[in-house]
Amino acid sequence: MIYAAKGVSSILAGYGAALLTYYAAGSVAIPYLIAGILRSAGSGCMCPANALLRALLRDLLLRKDEAVVMDVEAGLEHLGRGVVCGVDVVLVVLEPRPSSLDVYRNIATLAGQLGVRTVMPVGNKVIDRAEEEFLKREVAASGHSLVASIPYDESIVKAEMSRTALLEYAPSAPSVAAIDQLKQRLIESLETPTEKPRHSS
Repeated sequence: MIYAAKGVSSILAGYGAALLTYYAAGSVAIPYLIAGILRSAGSGCMCPANALLRALLRDLLLRKDEAVVMDVEAGLEHLGRGVVCGVDVVLVVLEPRPSSLDVYRNIATLAGQLGVRTVMPVGNKVIDRAEEEFLKREVAASGHSLVASIPYDESIVKAEMSRTALLEYAPSAPSVAAIDQLKQRLIESLETPTEKPRHSS
């Protein structure tokens, strides 16, 4: 259940956010909200949508064992706008490429400035051990540790092409196992009390 500040419903209507809906994951219904959609070219900047997201996240009240997961577009804008201010963890998905690592370092710096408790770098589309070691080495050189390494997996491509959730299309895929391990690390991180922003080790 999501609780929002008074007046948020009218803001949602004004900025074109979708109504709260549910995704069925087996026997569990997961509520989700799509916000900040760019409807047409030349429609202006995303400042109003970012302001809405900041207000929603600030005013959410969560019961015990509840969580909010926010998936944002790649890049730095959501950090520059302060949308993630106050979140517990930022997962930074990066590929074994120097350009991706440069973006990761910028994200880690900005997240720390916003007071984010933990930044967790996650390798993605990793083809072999050499790429994984490259990521580990580069991330370690920045004073951090790679939290997980998700392998390149054709099952992800085929699941997306069939418009089917990966967990339903290939529940035993290597990428699913890696993501499950990441989930456990994330849970452990949230259960560990931390007084100041840090990077996962």
